[in-house]
Amino acid sequence: QIRTLLDRLPRLTEAQIKALGDNDCCPICLTSFLALLAEEEMALAMDSPAHSPVNLGVTRLNEPWQCGHVFCRKDISTWIRDGHDSCPLCRQPLVRPD
Repeated sequence: QIRTLLDRLPRLTEAQIKALGDNDCCPICLTSFLALLAEEEMALAMDSPAHSPVNLGVTRLNEPWQCGHVFCRKDISTWIRDGHDSCPLCRQPLVRPD
């Protein structure tokens, strides 16, 4: 279920990130979303990026039962892999309630 959850995390585009307005940095690492996007673009242009592509970029918890908070993919992926099943900001469930 963790793999499915990670695979379903969307990648936000620059336009989507700019539309966020004032909330323009990851609430976990405090890195600017635009800086994270630039890092992703640079890494994907390289033959062997330093980080796995699954950990690059910015994502939103956007399933219907999720809260919509935005994080860098690296931080939220680590959070999920560490066994957490709720949003680190509001604790809304990340997995579909039964």
